[in-house]
Amino acid sequence: MRSLSSYSPQQKSSLARLEPDFTALRHLVEQADAGFWLAAVEDGRVQGVYANPAFEEIWGRGLETLYDNPAAALAAVHPEDQERLAAKWEQFYQGRRFEEEFRVSRPDGRVRWVKLRSQGVAADQDNKAALLAGTLTDITSERRAAAAIKEGEARRAALLGCPVLGMALMSPEGQILESNRVFQELLGQGGEIEAELRRLAEKLQRCGDEFGQVEMRYLRRDGQTAWARLGITIIRDQQGTPLFAVNLVENITGHRRAEEALTLSRERFRLLYDKAPLGYQSLDEHGHCLDVNQTCLDLLGYAREEVIGRWFGHFLAPADKNRFEGIFAELKEKGEINDVELDLVRRDGTGLTVSLTGRIAFDEQGGYQQAYCMLADITARKQAEAAVAQSEQKYRVLVNTLPAVVFRGYADWTLDFFDNKIEELTGYSQEEFNSRRRRWCEVIVPEDLERVRQAFLQALRTTKSYSREYRIRDRDGKILWVHARGQVICTDDGRIDYISGVLFDITREKEMEQLLAAEKERLAVTLRSIGEGVIATDTDGNIVLMNGVAEELTGWTQPKALGLPASQVFALFHDQNGSRCEDLVERVIRTGEVVVLANGTHLAARDGTARNLSASGAPIVDKDGQIIGVVLVFRDITTRRRTEAEFLKMEKLSSLAILAGGIAHDFNNILTGILGNISLAMLSVPQEDEVIAPQLAEAERATLRARDLVQQLLTFAKGGAPVKELASLTEIIRESATFACRGSQVRAEFDLAPDLWPGEVDTGQISQVIQNLTINAVQAMPGGGIVEVLAANVNLSEKSGLPLTPGRYVKICVKDYGVGIPEDHLAKIFDPYFSTKRKGSGLGLATAYSIITNHDGYMTVESKPGEGTAFFVYLPASSRELKPKRQGAAEVVPGKGKILVMDDDASVREVAGRILAHLGYQPDYARDGEEAIAAFASALAGGEPFDAVIMDLTIPGGMGGKEAIQKLRQLNPETRAIVSSGYADDPIMTHYKKYGFSGVIKKPYRVNTFSKELRRVLARQ
Repeated sequence: MRSLSSYSPQQKSSLARLEPDFTALRHLVEQADAGFWLAAVEDGRVQGVYANPAFEEIWGRGLETLYDNPAAALAAVHPEDQERLAAKWEQFYQGRRFEEEFRVSRPDGRVRWVKLRSQGVAADQDNKAALLAGTLTDITSERRAAAAIKEGEARRAALLGCPVLGMALMSPEGQILESNRVFQELLGQGGEIEAELRRLAEKLQRCGDEFGQVEMRYLRRDGQTAWARLGITIIRDQQGTPLFAVNLVENITGHRRAEEALTLSRERFRLLYDKAPLGYQSLDEHGHCLDVNQTCLDLLGYAREEVIGRWFGHFLAPADKNRFEGIFAELKEKGEINDVELDLVRRDGTGLTVSLTGRIAFDEQGGYQQAYCMLADITARKQAEAAVAQSEQKYRVLVNTLPAVVFRGYADWTLDFFDNKIEELTGYSQEEFNSRRRRWCEVIVPEDLERVRQAFLQALRTTKSYSREYRIRDRDGKILWVHARGQVICTDDGRIDYISGVLFDITREKEMEQLLAAEKERLAVTLRSIGEGVIATDTDGNIVLMNGVAEELTGWTQPKALGLPASQVFALFHDQNGSRCEDLVERVIRTGEVVVLANGTHLAARDGTARNLSASGAPIVDKDGQIIGVVLVFRDITTRRRTEAEFLKMEKLSSLAILAGGIAHDFNNILTGILGNISLAMLSVPQEDEVIAPQLAEAERATLRARDLVQQLLTFAKGGAPVKELASLTEIIRESATFACRGSQVRAEFDLAPDLWPGEVDTGQISQVIQNLTINAVQAMPGGGIVEVLAANVNLSEKSGLPLTPGRYVKICVKDYGVGIPEDHLAKIFDPYFSTKRKGSGLGLATAYSIITNHDGYMTVESKPGEGTAFFVYLPASSRELKPKRQGAAEVVPGKGKILVMDDDASVREVAGRILAHLGYQPDYARDGEEAIAAFASALAGGEPFDAVIMDLTIPGGMGGKEAIQKLRQLNPETRAIVSSGYADDPIMTHYKKYGFSGVIKKPYRVNTFSKELRRVLARQ
């Protein structure tokens, strides 16, 4: 505060007048919250006199900044209020009454709202204000409260005006004090809303809660059901007494329906997820299952709790477990995988193939969230693909074996060929056509092209199939004839899709047609020289022409037969009752058709000879189609009928062929084990042993008898091939017949040509035939007698009447003078199991017949009851010279080396191995051709190859010796292999060298036979 000495007299006078009061008030003002000040006015200038502490606190500056420098005072005002206050600032300095509210910017940066009041409080002698007084009040809080009240009112108005939320104020008594339009509309939709609000408010008041919320369903005026969310806030005073309640009502019908729809959608999605035909699963970052649908569980065969949390690779086949780690790593790296095939192992151990497709789901930061995988069961598809591949392979085999060129054609004359037979036909390669460098129309002879095109168009108009013959020109310019057959395949809209067809090379047939046409004229001239009988008649049936064959068959010469009725010269009778047949010529003339002579008829020649005929009659027509005569063409088929009768006998054997061969094969394997082990045992037992040695010998004889029985089964099996060798038939006949007569009252007498030709025969089989025939003769003479055994050399011609190829044969006859064979049994004696003996097997003669047939021979019988029976055997003779045999000991021949034994029968492998070990060899084994090839290749690669291989010919269900030897010889052309089998109906046993084998051992075998053949094969250089 300024001192009084600085004031003017007037100011001092004014202050002096106030002095008594100023002192008293000063203490009060110093403690006031409002700012107070005093200022003196002198010569129009205002100077501050006093300001209390509150003034400087509120103004933020001293009093001098308000009066000493008006510009500085105005600068302290907030810039936004300066313009408004500047207009009234002069009024303040003149001492007139002044009251304004404005903002002050304090030096510390804070802004305060202030209220400034001032006026003159003392006057001088001129009645002018000599002293000014004023107050400065901080109204910042009041202004903020007013702003808050104004903002609250605005917010209240905004809330009450909310177009979607109902709001209302409710008194503690439940009376609605104020509400907005939405609340009123919702309240009007259903009275239960207001009732529910009151119940909720009462509950809150009782419980002392300040907020409550509930969702309710109500009935609208239109009868539809709607949903509302009710919320209440209780406003209380400081004592907790409720003042009023704020009610909020929101129409949530759409939201609830959306939730219901979402719930339904989720349920439907889950149902679809679980019932989808594909398996779905989600995996964590380590490949463990997070979720699976029911289809996936069905694929795996596990329950959900057994799958969740398990690594997916656990359910894969061992070969795919490690693969899955790489597949899952690729999925995480790339974000997706498609159609990866995996093999699953179900809980029950069964397997199936699935296709796996996966996608990675990432979170908002791009991190791994989970993998969604889809599993499709493609087991059936894989099986179908395999079936299609197999079908395609079969189709390819069919195409390759067809004697035709298979093609697929198109409307532009381009063709696709399915194999290279087109190059064999035309000289052009398959690739030239398939690459479209050459079209088929370029190959067709131009003169035939239009005919081919018309045939194709005709096919389109009718059946869409065509058959056409035309000419083509090959690469060398040669003209060829082809027969094309095709089917046009069209699309649904009728456009040509492709043509599927085949091409046959008929060049030779066309050439033959041309040759036949050229020969047509000459045929009439040469008719008389043909090999069939020809008789031509006129329309009256009288003979006008006969050729030489007809003369020979009928016994009539042409001069004597001309003009005679054909029925007289060509007399036909029924075989069954001998009655006359219908006149063939008359029937042809009557019907005008070709007539074929019925079976069971014969021609009676002029000399009474009866001949079976194959004949037909046809009308002779002129150029106008009129019948001018009949031509009869006939052939003597007497010999053929006999042959057919013999073939009929052979057909009766075929019903048991496969069964006999199969049984014999298996039985021979069993006998091989028995006979081999007995043979080994006999080598280990001293001959002087009086107990074991005789028993082993008897067991060996019994086994050999069983072998003979098996041999009978094998020899009449269909297609049985004997193991032939050049042999003396004289020795075989004499030894076999003599042996068969031993112990009986029948003696064999021999009449064998001294120069009897040798034969290439299976010695054992032919010996069996002679023994069987001799045994039958012995049994036919139970009281004893003589069996005559004869053999002679014969040359058979085409007119022999026997079903044999002309050539050199040895004719053998075994004749007895026993009871004979009834005539009705003669046709059956060679049938399997036919026997008139109580203890007969019915295989003896059937076996003998089969053996002779397999030797390309023939066997027949003549017999009269009470006079005896004679069997005749014809065997082909050999032109080779028979050398004397060197007598060799039957001792066992030891050896050494590595021998591989291939046989599907374990007992055969075991006995062969024991025999080899006994002989000094080192055996190894294989069950079939695949194992034998693998073992052979391994030994060859290891530098210790096998010295020989003994291979079974037939391996059921596997590769046999025939196929395996070819593979072995590819590995080593010098392979020494022995074929071993008891299955005699395979020519490999006879011609083993032709098939790559070095030797043959028939099952069952003994040690000495086995050792000699093995030693012979190993000795070959």
